[in-house]
Amino acid sequence: MKNIEFAPHLVLQTGADCRLSGIRIVQRGDNLQVVYAERPGMWAESKIYTFTIYELIKTVNGDVPYPDLYFKQVKKLNTKASYCDANNALDKESQLFL
Repeated sequence: MKNIEFAPHLVLQTGADCRLSGIRIVQRGDNLQVVYAERPGMWAESKIYTFTIYELIKTVNGDVPYPDLYFKQVKKLNTKASYCDANNALDKESQLFL
């Protein structure tokens, strides 16, 4: 089992002038996804954000060593433009994950 399959926690960070990370929860039919946006740096500057998409997985027949429900990383994308604030990046580039 690779540790990259599990996301033990997501850190939401805020700088002086903008949010450096953020999340969106998206439901498509029976699938539930979490989109986590983060960028490098701690200053009020525009940077490319990385969107990491996790999908809620339900194990079948008690697949060991997986828990009954867990979020598995399914995709990683970069924004096309640079943003200071995570919420702006998520709002303006939602077409990447919707």
